[in-house]
Amino acid sequence: MISQEKQRQVADALESGAQNISPDIVRVIACQDAKVRPLWGKLGDRCGKYRTLWMVVQDFARDASCRVPWKLVAAAATAFAYLVFPFDVIPDFIPVSGYADDVFMLELVLEHFAAAVAAYEKRKNSTKILF
Repeated sequence: MISQEKQRQVADALESGAQNISPDIVRVIACQDAKVRPLWGKLGDRCGKYRTLWMVVQDFARDASCRVPWKLVAAAATAFAYLVFPFDVIPDFIPVSGYADDVFMLELVLEHFAAAVAAYEKRKNSTKILF
C-alpha cells in the first residue's frame, strides 16, 4: 500500500492533470490501447471498472459529443496517462507497489465520479443488442 503522503501526491497529480487536459490530449491518450490492454491483468479485482473508465476515454475520442461529463473524461484520461506514461510518484518497475499509485488514481476517479460511471454503464448496457 502507498503512504498517506504518496496518496496526497497522487490525488494532487490527478487534480492538476484533469484541470490541464484538452480534448486533443484525450484523443492522444485514447490511442494508447496497446499499452493499456496488457495492464488489465496487473490491475486486480476491479479491472472491469477500470475498463469502463477506459471506454469513457475511447468513446469521447471517437465522438466528443457523447453524453459523458467532461470532468469524468478529463479525470479518466489523466489517470490512464499516469498509468501508461513513465511519470509516476512510484515507478512502475518496482514490484507490487509500482502500480499501487496508478491503481489508487483510478480508484479516486471511480470514487469521485461513481454516479456518472454508473449512468455511463447503464446507458452502454441499454444500447447493447442481444442476439
